Amino acid sequence: MMLTQSLCGVLMSTRTLTLMSRTNIIQHLCRFSILSNKVKYLSTKHLKSHTFNNEHKKTLIPWNVLRLLQQTETKINGPDLTYAMNTLLKLYEQKKLPEGFHEQAFFKNLCDLMRSSMDILEMPEALQILCILNKIGVPSSSKIISSLLQHMDSLIMTSSIKHYKDLLRIIMKMIPTPTTMAIIKSLDRKFMIKVSKDFDPSDLDFLSNVLEYKIISLTDTRILTVIIEALHHNSFEIATLSNAMSLIKSFASMDNHPSGWLEVLRKVQNVLINNAQQMSNRQILSLLRGVYSKMDEKRIGVFYNKILFDKIAQKIIANDANFNTSVDCLFYFNKVKHVHKDLLSYIAAKFYEEKRNVQKDNLRQLVLITGLAYLKYKPIFWKEICESLQSKNLLSCNFETLIICSLHLACLDSYNLWILNRIFKIENFPNKHQFLCWTFLRLCQKLNMIPNYDGPMPSEKHTTMFEKLQLKANDAFLSSLEQGMGGAMYVKKNLKTKLYHHIDAIVAFRKGGYPIAINDSNNNDACAINANIEYLEDQTTPTNSQLFVILYTLPSWYCRNSLELLGTYVDYIESIKSLTSNVIIVNGKTWQELPEKSRVLFLMNEINSKKINEETW
Repeated sequence: MMLTQSLCGVLMSTRTLTLMSRTNIIQHLCRFSILSNKVKYLSTKHLKSHTFNNEHKKTLIPWNVLRLLQQTETKINGPDLTYAMNTLLKLYEQKKLPEGFHEQAFFKNLCDLMRSSMDILEMPEALQILCILNKIGVPSSSKIISSLLQHMDSLIMTSSIKHYKDLLRIIMKMIPTPTTMAIIKSLDRKFMIKVSKDFDPSDLDFLSNVLEYKIISLTDTRILTVIIEALHHNSFEIATLSNAMSLIKSFASMDNHPSGWLEVLRKVQNVLINNAQQMSNRQILSLLRGVYSKMDEKRIGVFYNKILFDKIAQKIIANDANFNTSVDCLFYFNKVKHVHKDLLSYIAAKFYEEKRNVQKDNLRQLVLITGLAYLKYKPIFWKEICESLQSKNLLSCNFETLIICSLHLACLDSYNLWILNRIFKIENFPNKHQFLCWTFLRLCQKLNMIPNYDGPMPSEKHTTMFEKLQLKANDAFLSSLEQGMGGAMYVKKNLKTKLYHHIDAIVAFRKGGYPIAINDSNNNDACAINANIEYLEDQTTPTNSQLFVILYTLPSWYCRNSLELLGTYVDYIESIKSLTSNVIIVNGKTWQELPEKSRVLFLMNEINSKKINEETW
C-alpha cells in the first residue's frame, strides 16, 4: 500500500509528468521495485545504473542478482554478466553473502545461467568474471570455473599478449586442479606461437607483457634473454610510465637475471624519474611494494636509485597524500634506509591534521617513529606524536615490535614506561633471537645516557646474556689493521666496555707517533671465548702515550642516500665516546668499496688524522 502511495505521489504532479521522459518513469518504477525487494522488471540497459546505485546496493540482496538477469527484456549479453558479478563482489566485500553461498540454489542457478550464456563472453569480460569468482572464494574445481577456463582457452589465440598474462596470473592464484593444469600447458604452448608470430622488438607494451608472463609461468625462461636483448637495443624514447612500472617489477621478481639486464634497469629507472610527476599515490605504493617488499640488503642495493626516491618523496607531498598512504610509502623508505627530512615533516603534519582518526593506528605511528629515529629528527609536531605513544595501546604489539619501538623512542630521547616494564620483565631471550638481544642491549646503553631516566634497568640475567653476545669478527679489516700497525703485537682485539659495547680493536702510540706493543695476551683471537674478553676500562698505557679505540662501522649502519650514520648507531657511537674521547671510526661502507691494495693506507690515514695533539699527552 505504501509503495502504491509513493508511486502515485510521483505521478500525480502533472508538471513533473509532462517533463518526465519514458526512461525516467521506468527508472522510478525500477527503483521502487528494488526497494520493496519485489523486482518485477528491469531492462538490460538500466542494469548497470541500478546495480551500482548507492541506494540500491544497501538493500539489494544476493538472490536478486539472479533475478536481475532472469527478468531482462532482451537476451543477456556480456556486460550484463559482468555487471551482475561485480554486484556480487560488492555484496561479498560488504559481507552480505551468506556463508557457503556457492552451495546455495541462487548461486548454482546463477552459474547455470552464465554457463548457458558463456559463448557471448569476450576475453576481457571472461577475465573479469574469472577474477571475481576467484576473489569471492568459488572453488577452482567448480563447474563454472572449468567452463570459463575452457571458453577462454578457445579465445586465447585471437587475444592480445596482455590477456595471456592476465589469465595466467589469475590461474596461478587458484588451487591447482586437472583443468587448471591442462589450461596452463595449453596456454604456454599457444603463448610461444603467439610470441613467435607477433614479436616486435620496438613494441614496449608487447615486450613488457611477454616478460611478465614468463616470470609468472617459470617455464622455459630462455626467451627472457631474447626479451632483454630487444630491450637493450630499444631507445625507450616513447616508453610510458606503465611500461617502466611493469618492467621494474618483473626484474624485481627474477631470481636469475639474463646478461645485460642492468643496462635495461637503468633505462627503466630513468623513465620512472622523468615521469614521476605523473604518478598517483596508488602507483607510487604499487611501485615501492612491488620492487622492495621482499628484497634482502644486497638486492635492494642493485635496484635502489637515490634520485628516484627523492622524486617519489616530492610527489607524495605534491599529491597531498593522507597520513595512511604517506606512512605506507615511508615504510619502504625505512626498509631501503633512504631518509628524507621533508617527507618526515609532511607526515608529521598529516598526523597532527588527522590525529583524531589515526592516533590509534599504532603500527603506522611506529613506522613514522622509525623514520624520525633514523634521522634523529623531531619535527614541530613531535610533542603530539610522542604523547600519542605514551598509552597502554602499544602493549598489544608483539615483543619484537616493542623492543624496536623502545629503541627508536629512546633515540629521540623519549620512552614509554608501560612498554619498558613489559620488556624488562622478559629475562630469557630465545637463542634464535640474536638480533633482539643486540637491540635490547643497545636500548639499555641508550637509556643509560638519558638524563633523569627513572625506568627499569637490566637484571642479573640480562647482564649474563649481554656477556655472552659475540659479534663475528671482520677478519679482513683486522688483518689490514695489523699490517698497517706493523704486526699483531700492536693491536689488541676482542674487547668490550662494561656497558657491553663491542670494541673491534685498540691501538696505542707514544710521543713521536710510534706504536706500542699492547697485545701481550696468548689468546687474543677475535673469536676468543667470553672468559678471555677484556674490558676497555681496565686497559692502561705507559706515561706520555695515548690509547685509541678503533670501531669498524658496518655499511648497514648508514643511510643509503648519504654517508650519515643512522640515528640508533649515532647513539651507539656516542655512548662509547662517553667512556673515551679517542674513538676512531672506520667507515665500513667506504672501506669495502676500496681496492684491497688501498685499504691499509686508508686505515692508517684515518688513524693519523684522529690522533690528539701530542702536546696534550
